[in-house]
Amino acid sequence: VFWLYHLQLLAGFSAILWGVLVAYSQGTTVRSFEALTVTDVLEQLRSGYTESIVTLAAALEARDGYTMGHGERVAALAVLIGQQMRLPDTRLRALAAGALLHDVGKIGVPDAVLHKRASLDPVEYDVIKEHPGRGAEMLKGAFGRHIEAQVIRHHHERYDGTGYPDGLAGDAIPLEARIAAVADVYDALRSNRAYRPAWERHESVAVIRAGAGTHFDPRCVEAFAQVVDRWEAQYAASRIDYVERRAYAA
Repeated sequence: VFWLYHLQLLAGFSAILWGVLVAYSQGTTVRSFEALTVTDVLEQLRSGYTESIVTLAAALEARDGYTMGHGERVAALAVLIGQQMRLPDTRLRALAAGALLHDVGKIGVPDAVLHKRASLDPVEYDVIKEHPGRGAEMLKGAFGRHIEAQVIRHHHERYDGTGYPDGLAGDAIPLEARIAAVADVYDALRSNRAYRPAWERHESVAVIRAGAGTHFDPRCVEAFAQVVDRWEAQYAASRIDYVERRAYAA
């Protein structure tokens, strides 16, 4: 039943969110992310660190079948870029948390929009564009105005100011959000989707390079170029099949 499914989803999400807030208020979230400064970021994320946050990310994965670990892969690439740019450990941990949950606002997007195979119409696209702001609002109790919330809210801003939700440009976009933007787009290109197979690596890298100065911060693109080989060797998901969730159509 459609309404019952969404009622159960909302109840489950509320319980998970409460766990995140409690963990963060007690300081356990920050302590748990200490291991994300090591080389194998993705493996650390899968090993039980920040259990409440990882569980919340899993709730998003359950809503949006194509992602199949998208949040984890984006977090891994974002941290590798951040390491290349010599961000301090505290900022790397916050970057990892924000990147892992960057799409959490999609939990509130209707299934018919989230899983649509055809192109979105303008109204549907406007609904999708609400997810960064919604996600930041959902977690404001845990993250406030901290880096994590900035990554969630601003990962769709563009360096030339034509992005959303706030139309920020250049250095007005928080650095961690600029990093996450590169990681998000690259993993999306390299992942199979309902309407297309994964792009080849050289094509995806070319898109990122072509976007330097318009979509992306050129410094982030340069750092990405230095670590993409390492990410591809460990984390690429180009062979993961798309799994469509059909519950909403029942």
